[in-house]
Amino acid sequence: MSQKETTRGQRIAIDLLGKAASIDDFWQQRVIVEMNDYQFKVARVEGDFIWHSHADTDETFIVLEGELRIDFREGAMTLRAGELGIVPKGVEHKPYAKEEKDSADRTAWCRQHRRHTKRAHGAE
Repeated sequence: MSQKETTRGQRIAIDLLGKAASIDDFWQQRVIVEMNDYQFKVARVEGDFIWHSHADTDETFIVLEGELRIDFREGAMTLRAGELGIVPKGVEHKPYAKEEKDSADRTAWCRQHRRHTKRAHGAE
């Protein structure tokens, strides 16, 4: 299996930190595995993402390295390496990670999100 290949139903361990380390650009999410109607993605993050919500699914964030703040219209949730947080469907949120000064400041996450399909979203 190549480094960029996505598989289903595999029975092997996946090195999440290794997958995140292979990403050069910030906010470029890479699908690492699919399960049922869900995708697991990793990304390196820095600075602000955009305000958004997901009408049809909750979103799970697992911080692999660094610290991720998820802003809500009322309040925020801060996740550190090894912590998991869930944003309920329909809740507007905006992820943020501080600027990397060196590898010790790197923030990487793994997230679970419903895969966009015609069945889930109607005819496209």
